[in-house]
Amino acid sequence: MLLVILQRYYAQRELDYLRGNAQIISTTLTKITTGDMPREAVQLQVESLAFLSQTRVRVLDNNQTVLYD
Repeated sequence: MLLVILQRYYAQRELDYLRGNAQIISTTLTKITTGDMPREAVQLQVESLAFLSQTRVRVLDNNQTVLYD
């Protein structure tokens, strides 16, 4: 029983961590993509954020089309 409780606890902590990272990345990318940065520069920023957060970062438009990956 303790193992199940611990697994749920750590799974929830991981989800909280990922949501926090996603919020920060979203805020950062909103600032970057609203400027006049060249597409290649934005892609490099996305790759850097993915590396730092150890996650895959994909930027989608309103139609769910991938802009950056």
